Amino acid sequence: MGDLDHFKKVNDQFGHLAGDEVLRIFGNLLKQHACPNDDYCHYGGEEFLLVLPKVEKNLALERAEQLRSALSVAPIIYGASVLSVTASFGVATSPYDGQTGDE
Repeated sequence: MGDLDHFKKVNDQFGHLAGDEVLRIFGNLLKQHACPNDDYCHYGGEEFLLVLPKVEKNLALERAEQLRSALSVAPIIYGASVLSVTASFGVATSPYDGQTGDE
C-alpha cells in the first residue's frame, strides 16, 4: 500500500484540482510500473493499493522503492508551481504477515 505524504498540505496550499493532478500522476506511475499480473487501484483519499501475486517480499520491497523513487523525481507541474511529492509504502505478504485482508 502506498500513501502520499502530506497530501492534505497539497490540497490546502494549491487547491483540490492540484491534489487531483497529483493523484492522476501517481496513478499513472502505478500503471507504468505494474507488471501484467499486478492489480492496482486508488484505495481512498491519498492511498493506493498494489497487489503483486506470487511475488516474494524482497521483490515487493524493491518494487515499492522503485515507485517511491519515481514519484520523488516526477515533475508535477500545476499552474506556475512545481510540486514536490513523496510517498510512503508498506509491504505485507501472505501467509507470513496475515492470511486475510483484516489481518
